[in-house]
Amino acid sequence: MTINSNFLRDRILDSIPVGIVTYDSHGNVTYVNKTAQTITGYDMQEIQSFQSMNYILNGDREIFWKTLQSGQPFFGFESYCPTKSGKDIPVVTSTTPLLDEKSQQMGIVATFIDNSEMNRLRAAEEHATLILDHISDGVVTLNTEGVITGFNRGAEEITGMSFEDVKNCRFEEVFSLDRPILDKLRETLRTGREFKDNKAKIVDKEGRTRYILVTTRVLRNRNDTVLGVMLTYKDITMQEMLEEQIRQSEKLAVIGELAAGTAHEIRNPLTSVKGFIQLLDRKYEMDAPEKEYFRIILSELNRVNDIIREFLLLSKPTDPNLRVIDINSVMEDIRTLMTSDALLHNIDLEFHFSEDPAECEVDVEQIKQVFINLIRNAFEAIGLNGRLSITTRVLEKECEVLFADNGPGISNEAISRIFEPFFTTKEEGTGLGLTVSYRIIQNHGGTISVDSEEGKGTTFKVVLPLKK
Repeated sequence: MTINSNFLRDRILDSIPVGIVTYDSHGNVTYVNKTAQTITGYDMQEIQSFQSMNYILNGDREIFWKTLQSGQPFFGFESYCPTKSGKDIPVVTSTTPLLDEKSQQMGIVATFIDNSEMNRLRAAEEHATLILDHISDGVVTLNTEGVITGFNRGAEEITGMSFEDVKNCRFEEVFSLDRPILDKLRETLRTGREFKDNKAKIVDKEGRTRYILVTTRVLRNRNDTVLGVMLTYKDITMQEMLEEQIRQSEKLAVIGELAAGTAHEIRNPLTSVKGFIQLLDRKYEMDAPEKEYFRIILSELNRVNDIIREFLLLSKPTDPNLRVIDINSVMEDIRTLMTSDALLHNIDLEFHFSEDPAECEVDVEQIKQVFINLIRNAFEAIGLNGRLSITTRVLEKECEVLFADNGPGISNEAISRIFEPFFTTKEEGTGLGLTVSYRIIQNHGGTISVDSEEGKGTTFKVVLPLKK
């Protein structure tokens, strides 16, 4: 069946939700689409009978004549359109020249949209945006190609990025989520299958690691046509930190009970063994080969004794001898102590102190023990010719001390276990240094955490409450 071209044109123009009126070179109405008839209330014959273009769009005669006489288009100016009911309604209109096949002007085309409807739609959009912006969860909308089309205030606060930063970007270009999460998002886009509360890890604009729960929902219009995907995510970073602290405290409690029951029992026979080895050692001449064996035995016994001593710190940590001191002054003492070690390793040791005093109530010796342990760990990780930057920052109620190195970094598997007793990546480490440090900071009401990326370095963060 052949479709008449004029019929098809009229059907297309009538389906456009914009009023369309065409005029000839004398300003006479030559065509009116259905939308224009609906907006004005006049039918096509009534509008054509007006024979005056400014009767349809009242007060814009000059604009129309300029377009008609010069071919200059005008876009998006506001005017009022008379209606059959006698009420003038606000419209936004545009005029463009109408050209023939030889590009000669044969009239003009005027298009107009009911501004009150636009305002209603704009108000509805603003209302929806307002609701989304008051949701604490992050909400991101994507089109069917995975391009970001919406980004609420919750998403901005969690990621540290604004909508302008991410608009029209592909999702994977902005968010470095784990592959399984990205695969689920792609599957939602491809098949419509939705996923709920999948845990993921992101790095915000400040470089901080955050944990989120990701949910995907398919976006459909009233005709059930898929428009894209809405991705919501809840920030559970604080919850994860608290759960990790609870898990760590439980581990320390178990270790403490074990240590309290066994450390003394081990040390007593160890002391006897050490004493008898020393007695045997005296029976041999200085150049006897057996002397070397005894030296190795005593060295290993001393090492076991050191482990037991640290073990006992976990079981019954010394009550801190608290006094108020500026953490910056503690760091000054440590700088004097550790500068020579840094020179020995050819490491650039940098200190950046806060301008405001970081006054905390701490046991100075215990805090020094923690800081020196972190610095020495960093030196060992960096090797030679590296850099360690130590920064103190004063927040509203807390003091942060950051130890950032440019070493090889730590694997994700190692990070998850780094504060566990006896876990170490060193050949000669006891695996108790960071565990004891964790316990000391915990006893001071603070926290210690680590953020690392393999090949890019590691940052340990110690947070202590400021003096009340």
